[in-house]
Amino acid sequence: MEELRKDTIRRLQRATYWYTAEYTKELFNKVKEEETIKKLQQDESSKVNCVILTAERNANMMLDCMKECVKAVNILSNEEDEEVDDWMLAGINAMLDKVNETKEIPFDLPTAINGILCAQYR
Repeated sequence: MEELRKDTIRRLQRATYWYTAEYTKELFNKVKEEETIKKLQQDESSKVNCVILTAERNANMMLDCMKECVKAVNILSNEEDEEVDDWMLAGINAMLDKVNETKEIPFDLPTAINGILCAQYR
């Protein structure tokens, strides 16, 4: 397997770790949200309370990102798959370079990477 492909796989694996860490944080946030809801339900005052729950949806989004990253790594790891062209690797690495430059990992990055790899047709 060529070195550029291996390097791209390693970079995607690091992104997968980041999404996994964020997923874990959201699971902890979900527990905190559930505790807050229980406290508010036990509150017998006449105050109206409002809680916006975000952790479960965020966790599901992170899980989807992790699945997409794994799919991309599996495509790139398949040495028999000769339909991964240099321009695809260049596009993926350009996106990852931009992520490193901006220090922000977008949640649609894994989907964009799978789009470049034409994952939906494999």
